[in-house]
Amino acid sequence: MDDHYANSAVQQANALRTSQKELQALYVKQVDSVMKSIQKKLKNERSKLTALRNMKQSIVDRKPKWHKRMGYRVHQTASGVVYALHRKNETQVWFSLYLFEHRHIDKEFKRLKARIGQLRHRLLRQEQKKEKLKQTISSALFGSRSFFRKQYTMHKDQKSHA
Repeated sequence: MDDHYANSAVQQANALRTSQKELQALYVKQVDSVMKSIQKKLKNERSKLTALRNMKQSIVDRKPKWHKRMGYRVHQTASGVVYALHRKNETQVWFSLYLFEHRHIDKEFKRLKARIGQLRHRLLRQEQKKEKLKQTISSALFGSRSFFRKQYTMHKDQKSHA
């Protein structure tokens, strides 16, 4: 073996190692950005849950307070009061406060709690991924895919499968 081949292999190994370090830093940045977006969503969902909790408590106290930024409105009609939720493409209507509380607010509570749980789980998984990225050093492989597979196949096994 010539000295040229040894130096070439060393240079290739160093290049591969620095490349893996740069990739690892890039992956950590990506995980950080994903974690930031999850935390932002989590904060948003928790604020919605707090607003709904306050709304439900005000209904229980018989002094309903409506959060207009969430799209809730009370309309006076000839037949009485109508409670509505206005969204971009739809409007939901309830004809009594009891129905509004139990058919909408309770369902939204359940949905928001489940969503918060999912987001917390995603955040935990991203934190674990980040720790794994920081702790482990990615391995490098020289050669082709066929050589990689052949390292696990013994010569005597090849003859028996022929």
